[in-house]
Amino acid sequence: MFDVAVYGPPDAAALMAAVGNTQPYSASQFEGSQVTFERLIELVSAVFIGGRGGVPFTDGIRKSLIQKLTQARSQVASEQREAAIGLLGAFINELQAIGDERILPADKTQLIEFTNRLRAGLANP
Repeated sequence: MFDVAVYGPPDAAALMAAVGNTQPYSASQFEGSQVTFERLIELVSAVFIGGRGGVPFTDGIRKSLIQKLTQARSQVASEQREAAIGLLGAFINELQAIGDERILPADKTQLIEFTNRLRAGLANP
């Protein structure tokens, strides 16, 4: 850690250029670095989907996305990794086709990033 600023009462602030060092870590060593189907389904279930058409329309979008993920998960369980990777590609294509007024670009980007990480894990077990 470095450049730590601590503030307190007036005239009691401190800035430390270096607090300490650790060995290097990779992202995969931290909790939550592994993307699973369950995690993606959880994210899709929680993401805000809006726009015209109301709840029935937005629920249809969510169900379609979740269906692709559950089908891909089933393909992996049946040892059909290539089919699962294809379904995840269809999931990404559908996300990209959804307008920014329905799903925020930042949410789409996160879902696509996580899906690509899952695809990479399936392609290189």
